[in-house]
Amino acid sequence: MLKKQKKGFMQKIFSQKLSFRDENGQEFPKWEKVRLGKLTKKTGKKNSKGIKYPIAAISNKKGFILEGGRNYSNADVDIKAYKLVHQNEFAYNPARINVGSFGLQNVTDTTIVSSLYVVFETLPELIQSYLKAYMHSRYFNQDVIKNTEGSVREYLFYENFANIKIPLPCVAEQKKIAEFLTSLDSKIILEMQILEHLDNQKKSFMQQMFI
Repeated sequence: MLKKQKKGFMQKIFSQKLSFRDENGQEFPKWEKVRLGKLTKKTGKKNSKGIKYPIAAISNKKGFILEGGRNYSNADVDIKAYKLVHQNEFAYNPARINVGSFGLQNVTDTTIVSSLYVVFETLPELIQSYLKAYMHSRYFNQDVIKNTEGSVREYLFYENFANIKIPLPCVAEQKKIAEFLTSLDSKIILEMQILEHLDNQKKSFMQQMFI
């Protein structure tokens, strides 16, 4: 239920049908449409020194996931070719960003990801949590589809990602939007935990009935 409500709020917010006000009750400045190339910077240098940073993958549901059991001595793991992702940088799989395979690195100071991934950071005028929320919207996904390229499998490399224009409020309004959506996420997690608990209770009762 809350997930559907969140989607509805996101659609209204990013289409500017739902607006926020500042601490004095005044309207924020008008939004702009700005290319991501002006709001982000490509990073992701290779781990050329072969430092054994934690290896991470990106899940379309959980974002960054550390692969704790990965064996560095495995012959097919060339960690020098992997890319560095520092805390508060984004990374995404260019072949799977259309299904939400991207994330904000907030699991450790530095991790490494496959050389296939695109890594970037945001500039000060773009709040990370705002961009993360927008990247989960249908508006962003529509732009991803328009900008992918490839004959067999479609990819969104940084150059095309940088061409996507996003609606950009002022920093203060970005923070308000991000805080509002984050509070909904917390409620969704709580709701899911309650449902899981009730489901486990139901299974337990069913087992006891047929003993």
